[in-house]
Amino acid sequence: MGNLEKIQIGMTSKEVAEITGKDHSNVLRDCRSLIEEVGDGFKFESVTYKAGNGEERPMYFLEKESVQLLITGYSAVIRLKVI
Repeated sequence: MGNLEKIQIGMTSKEVAEITGKDHSNVLRDCRSLIEEVGDGFKFESVTYKAGNGEERPMYFLEKESVQLLITGYSAVIRLKVI
C-alpha cells in the first residue's frame, strides 16, 4: 500500500467560534484551559490561519471528541443537541 494519510474528523477553533457565536480568542482560551485540565484527553493540533490582513494567527484543529468536550461546556442547549 502507498502512503495513506490519516483522515481526522473534527473542526477548527475558528469554526467552533462561528457556530457558537463566541469570539475566537475566547475559544482559544477555553481550549488552553481544557488542555491544562484534561491533558492527553484533549486531542488537538496547533495550526495557523491567515487573517484578512495576511498575518498568521493561531488556531487549533480539534478532533471530534475534543469538539464535543469543548462545546458541551458552553450551554445546556448545545449539550442537549449533542446528546
